[in-house]
Amino acid sequence: MKDYDIVIIGSGPGGYVAAIKAAQLKKRVCLIEKEWVGGTCLNIGCIPTKALLASAEMYAHTKKAAEFGVEIKGEVSYSLDKIMERKRTIVSRCVKGVEFLLKSNNIDVKRGRGELVSQDEVKVKDETITADSIIIATGSKPKIIKGLEPDGKLVLSSKDALEINEIPENFLVVGAGVIGIEMATFFNSLGVKVTIVEMLDAILPTLESEKLSKALNSLLMKRGIEVQTSTKVSKIEKKENSLSVTFSNGEEREFEKMLVAVGRVASFDGIDIEKIGIEMNSGFIKTDKRMKTNIDKIYAIGDVRGGMLLAHKASREGVVAVLNASGIETDMNYHAVPSCIFSSPPAALVGMTEKVAKERGIKISIGEYQYIGNARAHTIGEKEGYVRIITDENGTVIGGEIVGAQADTMISEIAMACEHRMNVRDVEKVIHPHPTLSEILMEAFDDAGGKAIHKPPRSKENVCETVSGRNGENDKLKGKEWLLRNG
Repeated sequence: MKDYDIVIIGSGPGGYVAAIKAAQLKKRVCLIEKEWVGGTCLNIGCIPTKALLASAEMYAHTKKAAEFGVEIKGEVSYSLDKIMERKRTIVSRCVKGVEFLLKSNNIDVKRGRGELVSQDEVKVKDETITADSIIIATGSKPKIIKGLEPDGKLVLSSKDALEINEIPENFLVVGAGVIGIEMATFFNSLGVKVTIVEMLDAILPTLESEKLSKALNSLLMKRGIEVQTSTKVSKIEKKENSLSVTFSNGEEREFEKMLVAVGRVASFDGIDIEKIGIEMNSGFIKTDKRMKTNIDKIYAIGDVRGGMLLAHKASREGVVAVLNASGIETDMNYHAVPSCIFSSPPAALVGMTEKVAKERGIKISIGEYQYIGNARAHTIGEKEGYVRIITDENGTVIGGEIVGAQADTMISEIAMACEHRMNVRDVEKVIHPHPTLSEILMEAFDDAGGKAIHKPPRSKENVCETVSGRNGENDKLKGKEWLLRNG
């Protein structure tokens, strides 16, 4: 008899969720963690980043208090030390919460580097344990570019940026992915002059939404962030307290600090891929839809298996892996995994974008509604942005995106519609409370079916453009939408 039914290597949002699910199924579970319970997400990723962004957002909102009739005497300022202290307190509470859950589910947690010895053996320090099934959840780490190696002082990794002890006057962000944009938002909100450079021709290139990319790019620039696409860093020269940076266009600039956020790669610490014979796919572990590798009884979940490097995707993959390891055949579905960017304003998308649908030859209809046409958006001073709904020719919701306040929360309604392949006619029956931002979703869903109440009817030409997949939205109508809705 094996020591455990399931052994999981890595306790990030994929690993610890898998462990708890296995315990719920009455399995004997061992979770191995070499560093932090909660993994990158809770300790040096999602949670600390959002804590910093929340502080920066509060500071930025407070500076706009006069717009809401609120008078603040004296200059509004912030304390970086207290911002960092708040972040650490939040991280500590979240980690302790996960540790409590693991303990209350009677999960054995072993501290140390988990070395995969064979398809049913894992070594932790001087102990070798056996398992019927093993789940690899070792996550990812920042990609390192030659010549741009972080030094923790002038050239920063995302981890370094989360522990910065002095705010620079100007800051360079290399890479316009989610991490780069979120950190640029944080520093910009605190008054730093921020420049983003991206080697590809658009920000957020992996999300494949031209409209979302252009809209967010415009809003970032409106807030004072300089964005240069199709641009690389050719050379950096380190000085005592600054960097001289040469770009691929020949421009030379000086920055106090630089963040390198050019993507992440799988972390295989303790997993000898070649020795075990695990099949790979573009630098990540290859699995099927049940999270199985090519080696019997070995599964892989989360960042280490590639795809979208998202905590919530890893958690669901963890559940799927455990179900299959327990004999409950379950496939992982990726058609409705939301992605969120916690910029200012935030953005989110789920399902197919217009670009992807076109590439697959799907005839689509697009519904869209602007934040400026919503009463609640005006009351909270968040009038910038839009909601877009994409359906197939039968009206089935296949995707959607949001740029604007509370996008990260509201995307769940579109995700629900995508996951259950709902038709816009079904969503039309849902009563949305007034006045709320959720009514923007309601109008966009209705518009996808050509039945939006609070915007002018489309001309025949615009309807045809929308059905063919082009954006039939007439920007000149935005102001009229507001008048129609609010009189």
